[in-house]
Amino acid sequence: MPLAITSPVLEHGGTIPTRHSRDGENLSPPLEWHGAPRDTRSFVLVVDDPDAPSGTFFHWAMYDISSDTAGLPEGAGREHV
Repeated sequence: MPLAITSPVLEHGGTIPTRHSRDGENLSPPLEWHGAPRDTRSFVLVVDDPDAPSGTFFHWAMYDISSDTAGLPEGAGREHV
């Protein structure tokens, strides 16, 4: 089974919910994944927008995510003040 990543709040071909956009709370959506190769040591997640009006737009990235992690909660990585 190949690596697959999904989100319960995103629909294929749909729009990003306002809550997860700069017009809303700008929170990263919750993410889930499965199917990683057996010898996976860690994950890197890069979120970019290849069809942004001005060209590919980089949103955010996370690295050194433990290989026993199967997802990220909504707002992952956001500093809480």
